[in-house]
Amino acid sequence: MRSIQRVSVALLAAVATALVLVTAQSPATAAPATGTAPAPANAPKQCVGSAFATLGEIFDAQFDSLLPSLPPAMKANAQAFKTQAHHAMQTTGIANTAVSNHPYGLGGDQSTPMMTYREPLSTYIVAQLLNIKNGQSGARISVENLTLSQAVETAYLYLYVGFYIPAMTLYSTIPNIYSIGGVISVGSLVALPLLLGAAGMNLIFKTLTNQIANACIVSVTQSQKEHAGKPDMDLHFTQHVPAMLKGFADQIALADRKNCPSIGSQPMSTVVARTSDYLKKADPKNAAMITDRTARLQEFMKLATVPQGIIPADPQDFSTIETVLSYAMTLVPYAGGAILNSIIGLNHKNHDPSMDKRTVPLSQLPVATGLTAVYYAYAISTQLMADAWGLGVSALGTVVTPIGGVINPFALIPLPFGVLNAPNLYGVATVNDVLRSVCYVEDRKPA
Repeated sequence: MRSIQRVSVALLAAVATALVLVTAQSPATAAPATGTAPAPANAPKQCVGSAFATLGEIFDAQFDSLLPSLPPAMKANAQAFKTQAHHAMQTTGIANTAVSNHPYGLGGDQSTPMMTYREPLSTYIVAQLLNIKNGQSGARISVENLTLSQAVETAYLYLYVGFYIPAMTLYSTIPNIYSIGGVISVGSLVALPLLLGAAGMNLIFKTLTNQIANACIVSVTQSQKEHAGKPDMDLHFTQHVPAMLKGFADQIALADRKNCPSIGSQPMSTVVARTSDYLKKADPKNAAMITDRTARLQEFMKLATVPQGIIPADPQDFSTIETVLSYAMTLVPYAGGAILNSIIGLNHKNHDPSMDKRTVPLSQLPVATGLTAVYYAYAISTQLMADAWGLGVSALGTVVTPIGGVINPFALIPLPFGVLNAPNLYGVATVNDVLRSVCYVEDRKPA
């Protein structure tokens, strides 16, 4: 098992390093960075995982371990090659607006909500919001100082956007073509490899990145650990951050269950009030109108009641078995997908004593619960439209082909429902993960 983990770490490191070197750029202004000053020879060291292990330090560890086995002729030039490699990594940089990060690299720990509520898009958004908040957006990070976590998360972000999302969208657009025994269609069999490949990759990635974040990869000093993954503050790429985005970023921090509850856990009334206050400061001319509309909305939310028990648990809260069951049953006609997920979610909530099942005013409903309800309503509506389409196509009948076969020509039309649900799956769900990963700065308690 340990050998498999080592191979996985090495493979991820190689892929991520190659990606970064391909996408890396030199900054438009200023001289190349020189890296960190060498640590004293007697400085105490600690073994760290991918969140603090830089590509430069990993390169040194690998290089030094291979050096004794090199032929004498190669050893003579080894140090010169090492120096050149470090110089290339120091002078090659990438803007941190193109870099994602693991929650550990953002200051989180095992109990941070972001460890549970994250996927590549939300992870990237949270990382960029914190960069904006810290005044580091667009700063240059040298490849030498890029952490393994940053490289891996960034590589997977591009893989997620370039493969996973298109694969899942394509999977849901493949028509049924022909039903086999009335149970499963040829289209589903054709799409099955896409579903299994994309779903399997997504399931494995979070576990694997958490493992290497907690692993012992290289030994570093405290100074090297504190500098790992940090940008060169005197070097920036040209960019512009919209005022509204910066205003939001300035108000948030990484959520902490004990000291800074996430925005997603806040009641709707609190978020509406804070949004109203921000809008009045941003647009003083319309402050009176905003106050009036806010009062009306708050009054409506106090009167409207919501039974929390009928809102299924979010798929991010599913156990491993529930998640695997959700993916495995996707191919079940009519029930598989959002409808089955809602049943799994209701069962999860029913067996979890921490889930609140009271009927509450809309004003007291947590933001994350409200977004989860929107997610299920959107997804189930899309699935019902797809099921109605399938029944309607079946009712249109079949025709005999020139070679004597029987086929329904309408069953060959690509399905649009995956595209229709994409804003929900990669929009509403992503926003929900972001809001459960960050908190308001003013809510932070002293640690």
